[in-house]
Amino acid sequence: MPCDQTYIAMTGFVTSGLALLCVYTVISNFRFLLPRNVVPCVAGALNETQQLLHRAEAIGAIPDAEEMRTCLAM
Repeated sequence: MPCDQTYIAMTGFVTSGLALLCVYTVISNFRFLLPRNVVPCVAGALNETQQLLHRAEAIGAIPDAEEMRTCLAM
């Protein structure tokens, strides 16, 4: 019996330690989880893509978006 109680106590300590380590990791890396770090990168890529689409429409490489919307609405 004492061996089982020791095993249970050690398991509890290890589990508590891992939980604290996980909480510390989330808190220390929280700044990387914030969208304000991601939004500028995504916004830059989306702006560049939008400019490319406008250029492609201007030279006639792809049909105008309004034409596509009317076709989809039918």
